[in-house]
Amino acid sequence: MKDIRPGLLESDRVYSARSLAKVLHVSVRTIYNLASRRELPFVKITPESDMRFPGWQIKQWLDTKIEK
Repeated sequence: MKDIRPGLLESDRVYSARSLAKVLHVSVRTIYNLASRRELPFVKITPESDMRFPGWQIKQWLDTKIEK
């Protein structure tokens, strides 16, 4: 399993599905599947726009997924 370091995910950045997939070491399809099931936070500026993923929300989401 690849290492996901919190430092690689920038809180003040808004990610595309492709760039987020690269940081999280998953496929773009996985990003879209998680978002379509409302498991991954995303925003759309207009109904026609692409999904975007705010870094600060993704960091919070990851915190809930880390096993302790």
